[in-house]
Amino acid sequence: MTAVDARFAGGSIIIDQGHATYDPTTKLVTINAPDWDAALFPHEARQLAAALTAAAAEAERRTA
Repeated sequence: MTAVDARFAGGSIIIDQGHATYDPTTKLVTINAPDWDAALFPHEARQLAAALTAAAAEAERRTA
């Protein structure tokens, strides 16, 4: 489990691992944030991480 402090999101975002309710062998990455949550397949979580990393890099370039 990893907690990310995100003050503008209303509190911490918790990233953890879980499994699908219909099949315990189907592994998922779970995101629990204030007022929303999501479950992603591992490849989707990697794509989201890459998109967030790219967006953060672009935001830093724009403010530098």
